[in-house]
Amino acid sequence: MVKQQIPEKTDILIIGAGIIGSSIFYWLKQLGYDRKILIIDRNSYGNGNSSKAAGIMTIQLPHVTDSWLVKESQEFYSQFGSVSGGIEHPKFVKTGFLTTAGNEKKVEYLEKKFSSWKKVKPETTLLSPAEIKKLSPSIDEKQVELGVYTPTDAFGSGNDWSNWFIRRTRDQEQFFSKAYEEVVGFKETNEGILIYTSTGNKILSHKVIIATGAWSKKLVNKLDLSIPLKSYRAKALSIEAFEGSNKLVPHHDLDTGAYFKREVNGNVVVGDGTEHFETDPDNIQRQPPLEFLEHLSSILISLYPASQSSGIMNFWSGHCQATPDTYPLLGSHPEKKIILLATGFQGIGIMRGAAIGKIMAEYTITGKKSSKLTDNYWIDRFHNFPNDFPIQEGFQL
Repeated sequence: MVKQQIPEKTDILIIGAGIIGSSIFYWLKQLGYDRKILIIDRNSYGNGNSSKAAGIMTIQLPHVTDSWLVKESQEFYSQFGSVSGGIEHPKFVKTGFLTTAGNEKKVEYLEKKFSSWKKVKPETTLLSPAEIKKLSPSIDEKQVELGVYTPTDAFGSGNDWSNWFIRRTRDQEQFFSKAYEEVVGFKETNEGILIYTSTGNKILSHKVIIATGAWSKKLVNKLDLSIPLKSYRAKALSIEAFEGSNKLVPHHDLDTGAYFKREVNGNVVVGDGTEHFETDPDNIQRQPPLEFLEHLSSILISLYPASQSSGIMNFWSGHCQATPDTYPLLGSHPEKKIILLATGFQGIGIMRGAAIGKIMAEYTITGKKSSKLTDNYWIDRFHNFPNDFPIQEGFQL
């Protein structure tokens, strides 16, 4: 990485260089913004939750607007991505995506969602149990009654793309970036917001965009503001390859809520670890409890019987953010307009990252909301922020 000096004054400061913050940074330049911008992160670029995400990019989501955002993002990623991956040519691989259901109510729900997904991608198809078995031979077709398959859905690396956005944008003249620069405090002045960092720097900015994922609430609190956001832990494990897993299609099972995908090294990732209580992102327990491992193993074996003898290779925990209605928090904070939010993505930020980044860049420049989004996406939909709310998994249909 090229070392850059931090400017003392900026027009826009972006805090958080994960997939969302770095995408905003990129699109501000692409849209012709000609004033000084700085993006900083407490870690290396893309090394927070963007590096720990499963990387699934599917249109098969609960909200149809999100499906369109994913499609737009996929189209962008496909222009510059590659199968091999890396900072110069970020990982983007078309893998297809399968959603299954066996329970009668889940089957009915999946049939309804199919019609909206097919409008987004006409190649999306309904599959019978026999067709599911043909597509993914290691699955137990007796456990499913219906499948929906989108062959052009994909996988991408959040870390690769975050770094690509930064490298394509910074120029040391108007667009600056700095890693390992943590915000420790704010002070409001007549000229804007004065930001204090862990390295002793002071930065005066006219606008501040907070795109720090699970840490957004803690950062906003430093400004004596609040937002309706909770951080929660999600967990996954990786197991050894088993017979037929080399043909496993990325898969979400509605009955169990679990997802499955094959890694490059042949191992299989299984995720279903949403915890429905708030956690401190700075004090996360990385090791999943034994009950979680047993629960997820039983789900895996029921759907993929050949995995019964596979050993656990790895497990991890990461942060997601929940909002009261599962929609993101975008736009200016109602109490302080120069503070902009781009957070609350419920664990599915990467797949929408390119499209959301462009929308937020346009909003930052013009102050106008995009017609692509319904009012549900903007933070001012809340007249009063709820004090408490249940955590709902964003990827769960």
